[in-house]
Amino acid sequence: MEDPKKTSMDNSSALMDEVLKLLVTTDSPSLASLIESRRNELGLSTKGASEVLGIPRSSYDRLITGALQKPDVLTALKLAHFLDVSVEEVIKMFAASVMPTDDFKSVERVKEASFIIKNFDVARLRKIGFIESIDYGHISARIIQYFGLNSLYEYGTESAAVLFSRAKTNVEDKMMSFWIMSAYKQFKRIDNPNPFDSDRVEKLSTQIQQFTRKEKTGLLTVMRALYNAGVTVITQKSLPNTSVQGGTFIVNKKPCIVITDHFKSYPLLWLTLLHELGHVIFHLDKLAVLKYHITDGIEDLMLMEPQADRFARQMLLPTRKFEYIKNYINIESFVASYAEQNGIHSSIIYYMHAKELSDQNDKTGFQYYNRFLTKSDVCSDQLHKAPWINNSLLVEEADKVKELLATNSQSSN
Repeated sequence: MEDPKKTSMDNSSALMDEVLKLLVTTDSPSLASLIESRRNELGLSTKGASEVLGIPRSSYDRLITGALQKPDVLTALKLAHFLDVSVEEVIKMFAASVMPTDDFKSVERVKEASFIIKNFDVARLRKIGFIESIDYGHISARIIQYFGLNSLYEYGTESAAVLFSRAKTNVEDKMMSFWIMSAYKQFKRIDNPNPFDSDRVEKLSTQIQQFTRKEKTGLLTVMRALYNAGVTVITQKSLPNTSVQGGTFIVNKKPCIVITDHFKSYPLLWLTLLHELGHVIFHLDKLAVLKYHITDGIEDLMLMEPQADRFARQMLLPTRKFEYIKNYINIESFVASYAEQNGIHSSIIYYMHAKELSDQNDKTGFQYYNRFLTKSDVCSDQLHKAPWINNSLLVEEADKVKELLATNSQSSN
């Protein structure tokens, strides 16, 4: 059932938009001219029109001269019947005809502030450094500048098909939308020129394991190889109050992946990357037709998560090998040796074991093996950017990322 409160807000916003259009359209008929035209159409004198409207002659004169600045509700209702239009039309024309510029600007400021409050978590945006104050004029200018919008109200009008890799904690919708829009705009700007090669991507997925051992350069090397195969991968810092680990988009008809440093975990970066590649390999047809929605449909999307999870684990350490090394998980030297033999970073083995315990409601695994779980900051300092801070612009950040990805990869550690 439609929310009456939301409908009322939407109608009010639409009404103000119409008033603004009338204000900037010089050839729109004024309320006074419509009243006079209607009086002539009905063959009424000025006195007759005032009698039909049930208002004093002096009030009628003030109406047609624009001297009546703020009509009461009763007068608006009478005019609606006299002109044979809706009350909304009367209010709209009245506002456009007689509203002082300062009054209209004050209404527009309320509309702007209401839009910001509705769509953004102002307190958290300030906390992460995106805005410097809670002045709504400043916030509006920052949003427009950052996203490269023509108007504040363009925010959120572009949609993206996206699958999310989520942790099991709640996600704050406004910050989620901000994160999505940031990634989506970067992908649009990067506009990967390389054709998408699905066979090449599948082959690259089987070779990723070996790069996990190259802490400083491995991830960047893989990102560059995927870029050449038509898949754009970017990494970002995790936003507060979001539990997103990664997302897969279709932008400009090509798959794009964003990975966050959620939990600041190096092994999780690799598992998330391969998880998202699983979506690209197995679910590309669904990605091509899905429409983005932050709440409805998440359950349907999650049905594809187990397949992507299995793919990620198999590409890094096949089940039989994982089941074998679990028996020796507490012998550090043996795990290190086994990881080297299998071309995988040892922290991934510990993470997979701790995650398995966690899935079985045993939370001690991550606590006990935490000392073996390498942090994500071991990667190149060129990764894990936060484009929303330091007054940066998405256009500038996207250009930097494109230059980084288009450079030939260096395979040495």
